[in-house]
Amino acid sequence: MSKTEHTPGPWSIHHTEPRSGEVAVVYCTTTGYVNICGASDREWSNSINDANAHLIAAAPDLYEAAYEALEDMQAVRHSCGTYELQGTVEKLTAALAKARGEATP
Repeated sequence: MSKTEHTPGPWSIHHTEPRSGEVAVVYCTTTGYVNICGASDREWSNSINDANAHLIAAAPDLYEAAYEALEDMQAVRHSCGTYELQGTVEKLTAALAKARGEATP
């Protein structure tokens, strides 16, 4: 996998105050938790905060899956000489670069 600087997964969701809409995405360590991201916007409903937290918690897994899919698509494209996947390859390349904080092509 391409070198990344993010906190490794898995990340999980912790409800900081039940029914308040406050959630945090955390990384569990042997000594406790590291807060990745918190959401306490009272303007949003609990379901929106939960949906955002689930998406953020899935980020390390999504990055790994996208990276592996990109490698597979590039291998198929090069071995078969097909460029049908070019648009998808470009989108994955840009998304992975964005996740690493790099300028997108």
